Amino acid sequence: MDRKEKILPVKSTLTGNGIRLTVRNRQFAISYPSAIWKKTPPEIRQLLLENLTFGNTHYLGVIHGYDRIQYNTPLPLFESLLFRNQAVSIVKAEKYDKVPPLTYLRAFFNLQYDFVSRPTALPFGTKRREFHALKPTAVIPFTFGKESLATFALCRELGIKPVLVYSQEPSSPYEEAYKKKQLVRFSKEFGVDAYFVKNEPGLFRYDAAFKEKPGTEVGWGSQTTLLSWQVLPFVFAYQAQYILFGSEHLNNEYGFNEAGWRVQYSYDQSTFFTQEQDAAIRVVTEGNCRVRTSLEPLDETSILFLLHHRYHEIGKYQFSCTGEQPLYAGSQWCHRCYKCWRMFLIACVVGVDPYSFGFKKDLLNEPGVFTNYFGSDIKSGSNDELDFCFYALLKKKWPSRYVQLFQKTRLPHLKPWGVYRRAFTSLQSHYNLPPDFQNRLVAIFKAELRALDKVLPA
Repeated sequence: MDRKEKILPVKSTLTGNGIRLTVRNRQFAISYPSAIWKKTPPEIRQLLLENLTFGNTHYLGVIHGYDRIQYNTPLPLFESLLFRNQAVSIVKAEKYDKVPPLTYLRAFFNLQYDFVSRPTALPFGTKRREFHALKPTAVIPFTFGKESLATFALCRELGIKPVLVYSQEPSSPYEEAYKKKQLVRFSKEFGVDAYFVKNEPGLFRYDAAFKEKPGTEVGWGSQTTLLSWQVLPFVFAYQAQYILFGSEHLNNEYGFNEAGWRVQYSYDQSTFFTQEQDAAIRVVTEGNCRVRTSLEPLDETSILFLLHHRYHEIGKYQFSCTGEQPLYAGSQWCHRCYKCWRMFLIACVVGVDPYSFGFKKDLLNEPGVFTNYFGSDIKSGSNDELDFCFYALLKKKWPSRYVQLFQKTRLPHLKPWGVYRRAFTSLQSHYNLPPDFQNRLVAIFKAELRALDKVLPA
């Protein structure tokens, strides 16, 4: 006897300042500043309703075991783009969640979606739009991470007006209070327009909303794609020519699982999928705005160096902690997550004082650190870059238990130091830099890479 089909109803509606989703009898709001939402054209609001509803929920059947999801909205314009984004990314989630290959992909492929029979929302109004901003303007999805801070700093140097949008990430509960306070301070110090967007559907990630599969990576793979649409009200309000992300070269890294399936670690930040996001935003804005990346030819080490070496007054604000645990007293770092470990390590490698931007403890001599590198934990970020970093510290004769462990366990399997030094001080390929500013950006990057090379051991 066939079992009864398990169905998840998802309802959504427009509100006076955004969108409200109803899932499992709970409401989840995406809320904008009223003045921004009022400047969003009605057809764009409807398009956002349909695509953000689907994009934030279409993977929930994988987490909670549903066979079908029923929407009260029409088929969204970018359903196929979102499906591809999630299908590629979900293979990574299988690896991170340590489930057998194809477990999630099969469940996702078998999911059925029902939409109401109304026409799909299109972005076009009664006449073609043309943006008329007085100077080049970029909306920056802003996190206080090194990439978004460096993007802001580069905009200032290049004469681009930056508009900062911090979208709530409620599944990281210890970051919001700190970041909202710092957003006000940052806005005043640098005279920049900065906004907060309430984003309660973020609770679907890590299954923080329902806690049936806490910590799952399912759903994270489309975060950047959703952000590119979520900031559209600011694009229209400011008539911005760019949405600028800080995706770096190593976002293109991939590997293979034991079944031979390609695992793309940061698919929605890859060179290829940035072009997909760009195409979608160009359609929605009728060619007026593009999704570009500001740091594509660099890696994490060179980005952190650039930020603190060239823009040290901005670097002090860096917050790259996962925010899943309480922050250390008087600091923007918890000191216990893999991102804290990684940023402390990189700072030491590139000659930046980690205590100058909030660290309080020497993480290179704390017990139980770097379990994702020396142990079995699986986390995002390149292990090749960690090889480079520990190799550099070994060359510097850095006093650390982890440098000694690296020498014993990892060094015998690595190439000579010069190979790593050349790789991480070289400009990588770039296809998605803002075209009007590409030459100036490349000149800045080359200068900073030369400066980085001088602080590394011979």
